[in-house]
Amino acid sequence: MAGANSIHDILENTAASGRVANAYLLTGGTRETRLMEARTFARMLAKSPADLKELTHEKPNLISVEEVRTQIVRDTAIRPYGDGRKVYIVDEAEKMNPQAQNALLKTLEEPPSYVVILLLSDRKEYFLETVLSRAVKLSLEEESEAEDPDAPVRELMKRASRMGAQDVIAFSAVQQKKKETRTAFTGFLRTWFRDVLCVKSGAKLSELMNRADAPELREYAEHLSFSGIDRILREIDETERKFQANVNYDITVSVLFSVIRSEMEK
Repeated sequence: MAGANSIHDILENTAASGRVANAYLLTGGTRETRLMEARTFARMLAKSPADLKELTHEKPNLISVEEVRTQIVRDTAIRPYGDGRKVYIVDEAEKMNPQAQNALLKTLEEPPSYVVILLLSDRKEYFLETVLSRAVKLSLEEESEAEDPDAPVRELMKRASRMGAQDVIAFSAVQQKKKETRTAFTGFLRTWFRDVLCVKSGAKLSELMNRADAPELREYAEHLSFSGIDRILREIDETERKFQANVNYDITVSVLFSVIRSEMEK
């Protein structure tokens, strides 16, 4: 069973290679982690936000046949933008009853080459064997803090200009229970943006603390001004003070990342 970090690497390498399957089933881990990994993978594949679809359903505990047909099956006939993929994310896919799964089966059996369907669930046992046989199955274990305690925020930061509000919400949901990691969180961000400052100032790769993330650091350096980096570093200091004062975690993290995103977009 592969861990969450391994799953991220597998999906990233798959997207880079272009050898992408038409269907994946992501199980295990937390719902937030599955969504984060699926959205990241989808953004690597789709050339336009319009080609990234997340299935919605009216009833909280059921994904209906008609919802599958309307939002996926019929929609696949519309080609994606350029040479990108059209990606469908089905969160809590276990809510598809057998009839809804069978409605999806035809598309799984003979999908257009540009279609990628990501089914997310906590367990694969919810699905028909016919569905399972047509999807690449990837399982996430709980991330190992001992291996890399900075992994969740590192992966979030690597999204750079692709980072969205939903990514921050998902990250916050995973991390807010881990109070002992909060100082490590701000500490990592401080090293990240000091590296960005170094890159923007023309430093050598050997001078960076996060050398393995050099491509992403360069992207930040290209988007950020020196004053923007300074503002972010000051906001990180303010975030640490808020943590110490027990200010609401979600709000504190959201404010910090809104500052980062606003500076990246200038």
